[in-house]
Amino acid sequence: MKVTRYIFCLIVLLFTGCAHTAVWEKTGGNQQSFDLDSRECEFIAQQLSLQQSETGKRIDPMFYNKSYIECITAKGWSPKGVAPEPQKESDAETVTKLAALISINNVSGFGQTITVPDTYRLVENKHFTSGPTIIEQFLWKGEDASFINILFQENTAATFKMIPYPVSEPYVLYTSGQGDTAQEQLQWATFWGHIDSDWVMSTGAYYYASKKERIIVAITKPLGQPSGESPQNVTLTRNQFMQIEEFSSKWQTWLNKQFPEGPGLWKKIKQALHYGDLY
Repeated sequence: MKVTRYIFCLIVLLFTGCAHTAVWEKTGGNQQSFDLDSRECEFIAQQLSLQQSETGKRIDPMFYNKSYIECITAKGWSPKGVAPEPQKESDAETVTKLAALISINNVSGFGQTITVPDTYRLVENKHFTSGPTIIEQFLWKGEDASFINILFQENTAATFKMIPYPVSEPYVLYTSGQGDTAQEQLQWATFWGHIDSDWVMSTGAYYYASKKERIIVAITKPLGQPSGESPQNVTLTRNQFMQIEEFSSKWQTWLNKQFPEGPGLWKKIKQALHYGDLY
């Protein structure tokens, strides 16, 4: 199946020369499956790009493009006329898993076990790399058209800075904070976006397991269409505010349950004395 996608010319340059469109192909693929994969890869590429910056607020276009291509090709899509590279058996055998499923709705890695509600079903599990970053991804889909995306991320060349979960255009921050008991190790944000005709709300979180290990969690769900007029100088209508408030409260509580352990005693002492690194 061939699917046309408008993307950055720089992305296309890497495969087909400079053009404003690329035709992506995948056996058994269709426009709907591509749009789902592409939106997910855009989100992943955006987060990885922000993580590579010093402040977590600026997207590196080169890194974004590279991350997007690695993600979309890992899902089996390839530009027209370019066959996807088959995975070598030897490579598959030597892959070191960062996390693993211990049951259909439980995943464990970096000393943490995350339990996904049983109304969700696992739709994808991928292992891939982006530069020095190794990623183990688990994606669940819920009955209410929501998704839970969990990525275990290890950086082999640098350390992760403990920054708040970033929110950038076209998304708008709704609220943010830290974990209840995990404190600064867990950073979360709830945000929303109006993309074409779609309204989307999401809660994203970083859990800093160590200097080189981080867990990224992103829960995304459609936000209802506006009902009536929004107040002056406000974008969302009342029904949308009620939806995102309920959504944010629900997933903040869930995140705190998944990451209940706060800093150890020695770390608390160092923080109190403002001594040394965070880890």
